[in-house]
Amino acid sequence: MLTVDTQGCVTAATADMKAVPFDGSCQAAADDYALLVGLNLFDGFRARLRERIGSRQGCSHLSDMALMLPTLAIQSFAGVIYPVRDDGTQTQRPPPLDRCRGLGSDGEAVRQFFPRWFQKPVD
Repeated sequence: MLTVDTQGCVTAATADMKAVPFDGSCQAAADDYALLVGLNLFDGFRARLRERIGSRQGCSHLSDMALMLPTLAIQSFAGVIYPVRDDGTQTQRPPPLDRCRGLGSDGEAVRQFFPRWFQKPVD
């Protein structure tokens, strides 16, 4: 379980593995995930995850899943940490634009909700 504040800082982290290929050995890695506390999901999280929980520490399966946490947090906090619509006051381009098909700068969602950053599709 991961607890994150609205700035993306990990405030609590636990791991629990109920089904594992190597009983006893695999579960021993669960405590290592407390090392995620203090990391920020929006500031170099993936690199710091690898630094703190390297190849021999932790579990490769849990670490692979943890690499998705920044993306999941951004989706979860949409509308909380960044606006989901441009009300004309944004001065910086929203980070999620052009990171998926739905928010492509030439797409309908960007035209409708972030018109300042809309780029007409090239035929």
